Amino acid sequence: PPLMHVLAVQRRDNDQDLDGDRSEEEEDTQRTNKIRGEDDFETLTCNPRGIHELWYEWQFGVDKRMPAKDFSSSERMRCKNTYQRRKVIRDKVSEMIRSGCNAAEACNQLYTVYGR
Repeated sequence: PPLMHVLAVQRRDNDQDLDGDRSEEEEDTQRTNKIRGEDDFETLTCNPRGIHELWYEWQFGVDKRMPAKDFSSSERMRCKNTYQRRKVIRDKVSEMIRSGCNAAEACNQLYTVYGR
């Protein structure tokens, strides 16, 4: 009988997970982020694979993150080094777009001039 009780509790827990409740791992991650004051919504990606992805991150955001162009000054300061290093490329792409290229052409021209 004690074993039957344990199996029933485990089965009930598994059914709750299937119903859409958050897993313990997700809850732990959210608690940790709240304690640290971290919020993925206002961060930059670790390693964009290319200029196209970097530009997309600037304009639209990646992985449900806020676009980098919409960061406030305090959000920019949180990732200051990364933000400043990428700013050089974003400024060049922006300049080329203002001169008449579209974003894809501008990124490809940068690849042609500077290499991959």
